[in-house]
Amino acid sequence: MRLVNVFCVIFISFLLEIYANSEYLAESSNNVNPRFKRDDGGVPELVVETLFILDYSIYRLWMTYYQNNKDKAIESIRYHFATIAQGIDRVYQGNDGMKYKYSVKMVGYYICQTPSDSDFIERYKTRETEFNIDAALLQLSKWNGERLESKQSNVVLPKFDLAIVFTSYSSGLMRGLAYPKAACTTGGVGIVRNLGQLTTTFTAAHEIGHILGAGHDGYQNTCFRKDNYLMSGSSDTYDRNNYTQFSPCSKKELDDYVTQLDSEKRNCMLKTDLNDKHEDIEVPASYLPGTIHSPDAQCHLMYGNSKYKFCNPTDGNYSSICSKFTCYDNEKQFCSYDGGKAMPGTPCGDKMWCIGDKCVSDDKASEKKDPCMFGDFTGEFKANDGRLYSCKNFQSNLKGCNIPGVRSFCCKTCPNTASGVCASDPQHEWCQRNLRNESDKQRLCPEYAAEMCCNTCYKYLKKKN
Repeated sequence: MRLVNVFCVIFISFLLEIYANSEYLAESSNNVNPRFKRDDGGVPELVVETLFILDYSIYRLWMTYYQNNKDKAIESIRYHFATIAQGIDRVYQGNDGMKYKYSVKMVGYYICQTPSDSDFIERYKTRETEFNIDAALLQLSKWNGERLESKQSNVVLPKFDLAIVFTSYSSGLMRGLAYPKAACTTGGVGIVRNLGQLTTTFTAAHEIGHILGAGHDGYQNTCFRKDNYLMSGSSDTYDRNNYTQFSPCSKKELDDYVTQLDSEKRNCMLKTDLNDKHEDIEVPASYLPGTIHSPDAQCHLMYGNSKYKFCNPTDGNYSSICSKFTCYDNEKQFCSYDGGKAMPGTPCGDKMWCIGDKCVSDDKASEKKDPCMFGDFTGEFKANDGRLYSCKNFQSNLKGCNIPGVRSFCCKTCPNTASGVCASDPQHEWCQRNLRNESDKQRLCPEYAAEMCCNTCYKYLKKKN
């Protein structure tokens, strides 16, 4: 389970007891091919065959975005989650020092095109875009078990070692949830909220880590959550270089669980007859979703609601959107950050774009010399004075640009070079201390406070003789 700035662990022991003796969810075959080999270093390799389930909220979101063009919606869904699958695989292949060398391969998509297709999610909705993730995960594991037991099931899926459901619904602070030590059982499932490509990739890798036996760093082990390894219980910003790596504790826990599976002769990741049937997740080399989807569109896809709009960085530093992508919540009336990052290929400077969580120079990136790279905010917003405005309000009255909180929304209408306008008082504390009332402002602003307190004093500025 991964949360935003919250650390907690839920180990559902009773569920593990239910599924401990259950049949391996990928139905066995009498004619299987060995699926592990040794790499050049003599370490045997495991292939974790994973099914991607895209719930109805994902399908509906993409259909809405593409105006019910099903072909375009499905193609975009496949590209988006193929890049996530590739990213997860890179994370696991980039970790060594364990009993096995892991890779994660997608064996297929199950795209839920009706609410009943993802009833395990839909029945636990608490609001239009929110759901109870704990109840949904339990129902998902039951659905998986019943699907295997029922000979009349109309859901025909490829064999898999574990499954991850992706949804656009939120569940409080939780970005994902999975049952620990559940690989090779019908309980080997997890749920991940889609929050942009990068965040979703690492959340899914984290939840798969739980299914494969790893707990949270800092919980019943000697590692520390603050070191921000992949299995940290919370991750707000990827501010350390460890987030692609398992901690020493996680590596031991992965080893312990796979050793248990080996000893019980139920390591489903050692054999399969699907070696040549993995999902084709090739995407065009030129596919960079940030070059296709505008920042507003990214907010729409990230939050599942077209009312969410992109928030310009308050300091005008667009390189920051690669690691912290904020969108205006029209209901709560503030810029919201839920861990999302700009899509790869999103412009973040002149001839620069986001790759991973970094803003990098590239000759193929577009020219962006305008300091207001994406223009004014579209629609109404609440400024720091608590009132609602539109950037149109200030097109004929630039003095209004001095209202705290306006300039970042209206960076086109209110450029920093606008005549007679300043964003904030250079000597803010002095201004607050010495210009506390109307009398102070009338007396001091025309004399010497204009430059130090240009925001506070803009009504009182007079030309000196």
